[in-house]
Amino acid sequence: VITFDGLAAGPIGTAYTEQGYKFFNPEGDLFSWGVGGTHSFDHTPGSATLSQPYDFNSTTLTRMGGGAFDLFSADFSDTNDTDNNFTYQFVFKFLDGTSLTRIIMLDEDFGPQKLDFNYHNLLSVTWGNDPGNDPFGLQWDNVRVSATPVPPALLLFASGLFGLGFVRWRRSR
Repeated sequence: VITFDGLAAGPIGTAYTEQGYKFFNPEGDLFSWGVGGTHSFDHTPGSATLSQPYDFNSTTLTRMGGGAFDLFSADFSDTNDTDNNFTYQFVFKFLDGTSLTRIIMLDEDFGPQKLDFNYHNLLSVTWGNDPGNDPFGLQWDNVRVSATPVPPALLLFASGLFGLGFVRWRRSR
């Protein structure tokens, strides 16, 4: 679970890593509400604003070093302290080359909301928001992820290829 609990309040910069996962925004608008944050609105200190409000696809979550991962759920809240609904667009890119776009609306009246994703074999998740809708971004907290294990069949296949190569090498000597 990525909790952002170790962050002090203030700008994070273009990238943040925790527990082997990286959040990246080329515009450098990642921001931590951190312990002692004064504008956390709905979230408790320790959440992070991870959206760039200038276009819909600007912040990306990946696994450090590449590789697939599973995204189970996360707690979200908008950062605009008004009683409105806010729209966010997520693009999920999968290991098999496919992608899925999901539009999510949060209602400020409900405060922080846990969203279940249950997507497996992801290479990345990219998201953003419309600045006319919410000019301040999306707060994340308690992101539940795990590395996708290498399938046992793939390991068996690789060891078989290695074994065949070794036998061929031995015969050629």
